[in-house]
Amino acid sequence: MPTARFPSRAWRKKSVSITTEVPLVVLIGGIIGGLTGYLMQYWMSAVDYPLNIGGKPPHSWPAFIVITFEMTILFAGVSAVLGMLALNGLPMPYHPVFKRAALCAGFERSIFS
Repeated sequence: MPTARFPSRAWRKKSVSITTEVPLVVLIGGIIGGLTGYLMQYWMSAVDYPLNIGGKPPHSWPAFIVITFEMTILFAGVSAVLGMLALNGLPMPYHPVFKRAALCAGFERSIFS
């Protein structure tokens, strides 16, 4: 049976497209992290404790790029893990199968009691 070298329309109809909200959560976490890093440095350098070192202006944005990038990656990574756990419904402190009376009776007759 010959195979096609290109995807057929029948295959597209059978394929399942799964959408998830995790990329949106990661994007929002990254944006919040970038803004947090930049605004934190701006506040410390220009507003809270400005220092005149070598004629450098208090709000020198090229000096803020590295920490802004690092905070973006940190917040995006943490929001990816927490968003994945939250959207998967984890951690689940109980399972619906434990509500069955037969299972509870089996636990009562087990070696643990």
